[in-house]
Amino acid sequence: MRNGWYTEGEKLSEDLPYTFNTSDWLPTRGVTDTLPIEAWFPEIFYTFYAVAEPAEGGTASGGGTAKYGESVLFMASPNESYTFYGWYYGEENMSGSPSFTLDTASFLDTHTLPVTSTENIFTFTAKFEPTSSDTVTVSLRSHPPEGGMVYGAGEYPKGSNVTVSAVPNTGYEFGGWCYDDAEETYITGNLTYIIQNIQEDTSLFASFYRP
Repeated sequence: MRNGWYTEGEKLSEDLPYTFNTSDWLPTRGVTDTLPIEAWFPEIFYTFYAVAEPAEGGTASGGGTAKYGESVLFMASPNESYTFYGWYYGEENMSGSPSFTLDTASFLDTHTLPVTSTENIFTFTAKFEPTSSDTVTVSLRSHPPEGGMVYGAGEYPKGSNVTVSAVPNTGYEFGGWCYDDAEETYITGNLTYIIQNIQEDTSLFASFYRP
């Protein structure tokens, strides 16, 4: 890579600043001669690493080598039982989106290299957290789908009481609530059903029929 002070293709020095000694040059030149001296500056490349924390939480990809002003893409994907928390540079939250594009110009204008670094390397961390085990999911569906509406699906704190309700569409009657599993066990014929002290993910369906 060409860098430093040059004249007529010959490298003079890499010093900054550089003092040119004219006494070494004048004896071989005329008094009206000129000596072009050029400063060559190499392009600076920066390396951006993507890492996952913890490693078992998911995958972190993207990053790479870029020049000032170029964009760098980072991507994060959580593993099962983990949730993406954010992209971090040190303790600084850079983005809460799993797909994050870094503007290197803006970043390099406001950040310096770590004091322990001898190269132009920056590390970005995709942080993941275990999915909370203190919540459960209630899933609901209508059978048939056009028979009516169901309400109450979502995530709830474990141990809470969850109310689900059904509303038949015109031309249909409500048949009852059933567990949405292989047995399709009947639960109740009431439009409103309260799941007491829920402890695990639960799937139900509301049965509708034409009278």
